[in-house]
Amino acid sequence: MRNKKTLVVAICLCLVAVMSSFAQSANIKQVENLYRKNQFQKAISLLRKEIKSDKNDIAAHRYLVRCYNKLKKLDDVMSEYNTLAIKEPNNAVYRFLIGYIYDLKGNSVGAIRAYEEALSLDPKLPFVHYNLGWIYDDAGDLTTAIDHYEKEIKVNPSNLDAYHNLAKAYRKKKNYSKVISTARKMLAVDPGNVRAFDSLGWAYYDQGQKEKALKQWRKTVNLTPQDIEAGQYNIDGRILDDKGLYNSAMRKYIKGIKKNPSNARLHNNLGDAYINKVTAKTFGKKNTKWLREAVKEFKKALKINPKYAQAYLSLGNAYFKLGMNNDGIKRYQQYVKLKPNDIEGLNVLGNAYKEMGRYEDAKAAFNKAIDKAPKDAAAYANLGTVYYYQGLQDAALAQWQKSLELDPYQPLLKERLETAFKKFGE
Repeated sequence: MRNKKTLVVAICLCLVAVMSSFAQSANIKQVENLYRKNQFQKAISLLRKEIKSDKNDIAAHRYLVRCYNKLKKLDDVMSEYNTLAIKEPNNAVYRFLIGYIYDLKGNSVGAIRAYEEALSLDPKLPFVHYNLGWIYDDAGDLTTAIDHYEKEIKVNPSNLDAYHNLAKAYRKKKNYSKVISTARKMLAVDPGNVRAFDSLGWAYYDQGQKEKALKQWRKTVNLTPQDIEAGQYNIDGRILDDKGLYNSAMRKYIKGIKKNPSNARLHNNLGDAYINKVTAKTFGKKNTKWLREAVKEFKKALKINPKYAQAYLSLGNAYFKLGMNNDGIKRYQQYVKLKPNDIEGLNVLGNAYKEMGRYEDAKAAFNKAIDKAPKDAAAYANLGTVYYYQGLQDAALAQWQKSLELDPYQPLLKERLETAFKKFGE
């Protein structure tokens, strides 16, 4: 009898736990909807109730911080979590949240310190390794980033973002077998995950296996009537563009746009095809026409999606090719605003300033790139060139040497460095 009662109690407790889990999941989904609609105060109210029922609900806390960030009130929530951490010094969740706030403020040193404190209190706390991976990834330290992403997956195997970032990091290191295995693991967790199929596509594409890539990319098309055919034309266009068959690529993109005029990516890719066609030929009046067509397509993409960062970068390139440098600079600035941690964007902006003779602005952009990614050889090389143009020989040589230390395989920079040494009598 006693055993039966115990069994009944155990079953009831399990049911309570399951129902609680369902309720929590439903609340978080409701918060996600409110967050997407910019209804941050309503989301905060719901999150406060969630946290009241479970003070260690890390998902609810993370969303709370994100809401305050959108409201530009990070200092308020930082003060709140500092107070909680003083009251409960052994609570790893509060330490993590302090690190998360530092992270959002751009203070990577403070973030890393707080994240490591959280891990010392609870090595299995989810999201900590993921956030650390982001920081090291942005800084160009892929080895450390990969280590953290892998640890995150180990303690939090349902974190799909960790798989995605791990696959991207392995692709940067050109370790394609790891990209493929990571994407496969991601699909084991979420069988229809679009990002996993996209990662697989790029891994095959980078290795020259274009048919395999195409097969994976076809799985990324949204299963809506208006986008199925449009998405297929987009994929076919990418392959043709890569082969240098720009006219054929353009025809594919245009057919896709007819199927789905509101697909921003198709407009952007059509614009890129126009630019690629121009780059492959000698510049002339007809090419000016293609560049202006490219500008129209990038603008259409941005009208559909004003936060489409890549379209700003592409539009900037088109304007510079047309000699409309000030317009180009504005678009590069918008790209950097949307992607402040993208080192390539900062280097592009810096080089644009350099070409216009705005050397102080160029140095600011390159120094910002170096601050965010101290191991980015290109930023040091670019900064050295600005110093060289300014006649600051010692500063130029120091930056070039630093760049070659980070990436010895730069024949043109080595040649420039040797010429500079001879010129300056070093």
